[in-house]
Amino acid sequence: MPNVQVLVVDDDPDVREFVGNVLSREDVEVSLAGDGQQGLALLEQGTFQVLFIDLCMPGMDGLALLRRALRASPRLSAVVFTGHADLNSCIEAMRLGACDYVTKPFTPQMIRAAMARALDCCRRKGPTIAPNPEAPGVPAPADCIDEADDALVAQSAAMREVCLLVAKTAPTDAAVLIRGEPGVGKEVVARAIHRQSRRAGGPFVRVACGAIREAELDGALFGQEQWDCEGHEQVHPGHLESAHGGTVFLAHVECLPLWAQAQLFDAFQRGCLHRCAGVRPIPLDVRVIASTSCDLEAAVAEGRFHSGLYYAINVVSIHVPPLRHRQQDIQVLAERCLAQTLARLGIAADGDQCRFTQEAWECLLSHDWPGNLPELASVVSRAVALADGRQIGKEAITWARREARCHSADTISVPLAGDLRGIERHIIQEVIQRCRGNKAAAARILGMHRRTLYRMLEDRTAGAGPPEAREAGQSRSI
Repeated sequence: MPNVQVLVVDDDPDVREFVGNVLSREDVEVSLAGDGQQGLALLEQGTFQVLFIDLCMPGMDGLALLRRALRASPRLSAVVFTGHADLNSCIEAMRLGACDYVTKPFTPQMIRAAMARALDCCRRKGPTIAPNPEAPGVPAPADCIDEADDALVAQSAAMREVCLLVAKTAPTDAAVLIRGEPGVGKEVVARAIHRQSRRAGGPFVRVACGAIREAELDGALFGQEQWDCEGHEQVHPGHLESAHGGTVFLAHVECLPLWAQAQLFDAFQRGCLHRCAGVRPIPLDVRVIASTSCDLEAAVAEGRFHSGLYYAINVVSIHVPPLRHRQQDIQVLAERCLAQTLARLGIAADGDQCRFTQEAWECLLSHDWPGNLPELASVVSRAVALADGRQIGKEAITWARREARCHSADTISVPLAGDLRGIERHIIQEVIQRCRGNKAAAARILGMHRRTLYRMLEDRTAGAGPPEAREAGQSRSI
């Protein structure tokens, strides 16, 4: 790495020397600074490509230095040092434009890997999506932020905020936690991050955390080594190993049992994993993206979710808004659902045919879509089947909405990777969500007094019961 200049700013002399010695062996020119003011002076004097910076320093802290450094040199790649207690500052640093983070205590391998990612970020610096001339810093008013079939639709202001976070986060290797109601498109956001990242050429491995039996979970995640009767070794890579060099997407991460959460945290911390029955450590090079529809903070407080894993996956948090808060996106999404339905049925969508009437559009836009994207897709598919010729009218949409509501209103999917009280709490929260936060209405639907509902929600020890009803990793409808 000739002609690469790196600045390390940390008030701890041992950390400065350690990082400086590691990077010096990588054939780069390293400068050291003991505080923010000294670091700023060096930045003004030289041309640096990479900045390693401690967030917690006396005087000018790391965030203040980072702001000034990136304002003066936008192409600078910044890597921040952080501990678990500083994760909020780390998230703010990523939003300001830092390309990566390293958690303390760190190893030489972690520093070298961060350096490689920072240099890669230097090469890729530049706008990820075209700017909107009417709103500087906001993605252009195109239908989608990329051209993939499942690209993010971003006509609404709410989704433009999501696109901004995707654009800022994607070039880094920061772990991302995607939150939102069921069906809002959390996996679409995860795939958009992967496509815009330096790992886009690597695999994107989706792990359905709530769909794997607990007895099979260890092998599914970490892989397995077996020997046949003749003594030949048979290796079965797990999801994490299959995602090497790419991205692993932990869908519904809250469904994992605690022991699996602990093993994942250990693997992410160590940067390696062990297959079942294996003795050799397997290097782990993946970017982690997780999704949840639950309140993970409450789950951590109740001991139902591993606190270490929570902090590891929640470096950057992205909330995907429900469809009722992004009405401007409904037309593009409905057109996409229509095209997909027609393609599936082998119907050509040409000329003025296969279109919604104006009355149908008014009906679509007036609905708040509590089932989000799956409900919209279901309604469009049903409406196509009922359409009068190639025109989809209001009557078809109205009937399709009524049918979709009849099939979904009394059904709730629940994870069975927890105890009975946890399942009860999940059901209550789902009903409250469907009642738009009205707990009194939810209590009436559940046939209980609202005080009973409040007491069950406030019972912070409800998640610690025995798992008699567990059939881990499965879901059922009730």
